[in-house]
Amino acid sequence: MLFEHAFTQRAVDPLGQFFGNNPDELVEAAKLFGGKRLDYGDVSVEIPALEGIPIVFILWAAQEFQQ
Repeated sequence: MLFEHAFTQRAVDPLGQFFGNNPDELVEAAKLFGGKRLDYGDVSVEIPALEGIPIVFILWAAQEFQQ
């Protein structure tokens, strides 16, 4: 909870701003890193970050990220 604001500003907001209007581009970007599409949210991907530790990104429509 202590780092939630910093995490949102440095990780969540930039992804939302970059992919929020074109979420399907997230799938193409994930493929560059060996990722695959998942069935969560409007668009989601899993990217292998470390051996045995994948990272999952889930996006919903752009209005979720507008303030």
